[in-house]
Amino acid sequence: MSQTYYEVLEIPKSATSEQIRKAYLDLVKVWHPDRFIHDLNLHARAQEKLKAVNEAYSILSNSAKRRDYDAQLGRMSPQSQNRPSPTPAASSQSQPPNIRVSVSSLDFGSITQGQIKSLSFTITNTGGPVKGYQIGWAGSPDWVDANVVETPITTFPIKVILTLSPKAVVGNHNDTILIAVNGAVCAQIPVSVTIQSVPKPQAAPAYTPPPPSPKPTPRPAPVPHTPTSTVKTVLKGVGIFFGCFTTFLIFLYVVMYILYIFMCTFPYSQCTSYNVQPTATTEQRNDLSSFPSYTVNVDYDKTVEQLLVNIGGSDNYITSQHFPSNESGHGQVVIYLVSLKEKINYEDVLEELDRQGLRPATLKELLALGDTYLDLGLIVAFGSTWRDSADGRLAVPCLNSFDSGHTVFHYLLDGDWWFPALRFAAVQK
Repeated sequence: MSQTYYEVLEIPKSATSEQIRKAYLDLVKVWHPDRFIHDLNLHARAQEKLKAVNEAYSILSNSAKRRDYDAQLGRMSPQSQNRPSPTPAASSQSQPPNIRVSVSSLDFGSITQGQIKSLSFTITNTGGPVKGYQIGWAGSPDWVDANVVETPITTFPIKVILTLSPKAVVGNHNDTILIAVNGAVCAQIPVSVTIQSVPKPQAAPAYTPPPPSPKPTPRPAPVPHTPTSTVKTVLKGVGIFFGCFTTFLIFLYVVMYILYIFMCTFPYSQCTSYNVQPTATTEQRNDLSSFPSYTVNVDYDKTVEQLLVNIGGSDNYITSQHFPSNESGHGQVVIYLVSLKEKINYEDVLEELDRQGLRPATLKELLALGDTYLDLGLIVAFGSTWRDSADGRLAVPCLNSFDSGHTVFHYLLDGDWWFPALRFAAVQK
C-alpha cells in the first residue's frame, strides 16, 4: 500500500496547520533538487520526493480538501482492521533502522593548492532493514567530490570516500554531508579544509660583475671668452621665453573659447538646480540580464481570492484580509527571479534588491506569475507583508511552482536566513 499524505510529510494525523506547514518547509529544504546537482541519481530521487511532498501539502494545507481526504481514509480503515496480525518475522522487519557513522566530522587540515588528499568514513546499520539511502551536501561545494564505494543499495556497511578537487581555490572551505535513510535525514557530518597557495621559489641573485675602473678624462682646452658668444646666449634665452609665453596665450585663448561656447549652449538658469536626487549609474548597477525574467499581465483590480482560482492550493492565511493591497488597474510587468549565491537575511535581501535597481514583487504579481508559468521552484515575494497579531512576527507570501501545479503559503520571519535555493521575485523600479 502507498504512503498516506501524513506519512509523506512525516506528521501525525492530528497535526495542526502550523505543524503541517513547518514539516513541509523542512522537507523542502532537505529534498530540494538544487542541493543534489552533483549526483544525477540523487537529483532524480529528490525530484520524486519533492513532488510527493508538494502533492501532500496541497491537500493537507487546505481545510476542505483535508476533510475530504480524512473521510476517504476513514472509509478505508475497516478493511485494514480485517487484515491478519503480523507474524513475529514481520514485526522484526518493521523495526526502524539504527544508522551509525564512523566519524562525527572530517577535517582535511591545511593543504597546498593542487595537492590531492582523500578521507573516508563508514555507515553501518544495527537496526531494521533499509529501503534506500541518499548522501548529499547542505550546499553545492566545488572543492570536494564524494564517491560511494560500489555497494548494493541496502547492504551495509557503506564506505564513502571524499577527495579534494585539484581546482579548489585558496581559502577556508566548509560544508556539511547529509545522510538520509528511508527519506529522513539521520546524520550530518561537517567537512572543512584550508587551501594554501603554492610558495614561489626564490631565485638566486644574479651575478653582477664589478664596474670597470673609470678612465681619466682629459680636460678640454678652455674656450676663449668673446663678446659675440655672450650676445648669442642672451638672444637664445629671449627666444625661448617668448616661445613659451606665446604657447601659454594660445592655450588660454582656447580655454576661454570653450567656456564661451559652453555658456551659450547651457544658460545659467538651466545649470542652476536644487534638491537634485542622485541616481545610480549603469556602472553602479549589476546587469539584470543575468537573472531570468518573465513577462506577465497583472490585473490589480482583482482580489487575492479571485487570483487564487487558477492556483492549485494555498493555506488559509493567503487572503485579502491578511495581505491588503491598494494597487489598481491592469498592466504588463517583467518579473525578475533574483538568486543570491549566499545565505542572507530579510533586511539584506531588501538592500541587495535596491542596489540592483529593483523592488520586491507584490502578492498579486506573484500570483500572476504562478498563473502564467509552471515549474519555477520556490519563490518569495517581499513586496506584500502581514504581521501576525499573535506573536508579532512578520509574514511573507511564498510560491512553490512545480511541473504539475502550484502551492501558495505564508512564511513567518523570525531572524531566518534564506538559502541559495530560494529565489526572490522583483520588478524593476
